[in-house]
Amino acid sequence: MEIEPPTRTVQTWLFEGWPDADAVESVDLHETDGVTKLTIRLAFRDQAGRDHMTKSDGQEDSFNKMEDYLRSLLELRNCLLVVEARATSALRSAETRAAAASHRFGGRERA
Repeated sequence: MEIEPPTRTVQTWLFEGWPDADAVESVDLHETDGVTKLTIRLAFRDQAGRDHMTKSDGQEDSFNKMEDYLRSLLELRNCLLVVEARATSALRSAETRAAAASHRFGGRERA
């Protein structure tokens, strides 16, 4: 096993019930211009182990689900940013109206 915080891990995968499908997994994180790229590699001992894993595992489906989930989080974040921007704009507008009303009344409250 190898760990290079915060950019890399390497570990051995042993798949219970699949003795021919052990692998070495490396996970690398690389940041460029504020965007982080995740690269995962599984290196199998031989072609038979790789073939067994790719036809039986469902990893592609798992990664598709993870991508959908991450995309939904980004969409939620973007929606929240839009709501925050609208709220900030509404607050500024209300403050401007309040300041104008205060000015009209000479800074005094009217009963």
